[in-house]
Amino acid sequence: MTLKYQQSAGRWVAYKSLFEGSRDDVILEAQVMQLLGNHPSFPAVYGVVIQADHLALVSEFLGDELTSRSLSLTDALQGQRPLELSGGEWNDIARDIVDGVWYMHRCNLLHHDLKTDNILLVDGVTRWEARIIDFGQCKQSNEQLVVPLDENITPHEEMMAARLHWTTFSDIYGIGKLLRLIGQHGNVPSLEEGGLSLKKSANLSKEPSDDNKYPQMEIVRFQLRNKSRKMWNKNLNLKELNSCKKGFLLMLLNSATASLTGIQVPNN
Repeated sequence: MTLKYQQSAGRWVAYKSLFEGSRDDVILEAQVMQLLGNHPSFPAVYGVVIQADHLALVSEFLGDELTSRSLSLTDALQGQRPLELSGGEWNDIARDIVDGVWYMHRCNLLHHDLKTDNILLVDGVTRWEARIIDFGQCKQSNEQLVVPLDENITPHEEMMAARLHWTTFSDIYGIGKLLRLIGQHGNVPSLEEGGLSLKKSANLSKEPSDDNKYPQMEIVRFQLRNKSRKMWNKNLNLKELNSCKKGFLLMLLNSATASLTGIQVPNN
């Protein structure tokens, strides 16, 4: 990733050269970013560069223009540029991340690569804010999972494999890991405990095709916004969540068809 000045728009932009992948991959990643760009947890995308020997993605630069450096969550937690914030400020950063993933899932999108390197921190007007980046591994939740089949597979097993789709498994685990790291660094017990609970709920012993076994992002978002120490309580189901009148009311979302076929976008 390099910092370049876009003269036509009079702004600095992030220029991400892509040495792997195809033209379609670059366009798809740009379309995903365009779809998510209206939400504050994601950077804006400005376009793509497609040449015979060069592919690049041009997006909003998130960092210090004077030093050309961005601050990743990795650096802020355990790198050479540690960020010391209050527990409330770290909770706000965690909420930015959870809100972003919640929005992705409402759009039927899965990030599939949530880690500290893919979270950038921005010094906003009133507080530090988090942005989710890198959508090269992004999948649609209704996209069929390709499973290699043995030549001796039974008809029943083949039917089961045909019903497998990408699920929230990876994202839930990634969110749990991120929240636990933030909680440990910022001394926020509710984040640390909630993150550990999420990681345990998305363990490898569960059937990856059964998405109902994992906490839904609505529940994660609700608990985090209410700063409950009993985070991600398995006894809190979606019906109870929707009827809850304390703390905040879940937004009632209307869907509109996005530029990507088959993806539904909730209105803000």
